[in-house]
Amino acid sequence: MKKPPFAHVLIMEHPNIETSVAASATLEEIEEALRAGTRSRWVGLTDNEIIETLNENGWRVRIFACIAYRKGQSSIELKPFAHAAKAA
Repeated sequence: MKKPPFAHVLIMEHPNIETSVAASATLEEIEEALRAGTRSRWVGLTDNEIIETLNENGWRVRIFACIAYRKGQSSIELKPFAHAAKAA
């Protein structure tokens, strides 16, 4: 049985400009934080356009799922908006 993540972490970084970090219990909240962070710079982008626009402008976006085990914890990097695309 796979253990569910206890937290999700979003890291948005642009070299020499800024780094933004958000943490939440759910992936949906992290993806909404990514949408909100992008809306502060660009208006009217779809989920697919968000990642493309950020990459084109030098931003690196990473989302991690953090999982606790009996002898420690690990994290798995996730693709932004991958589960939202599956649900659509």
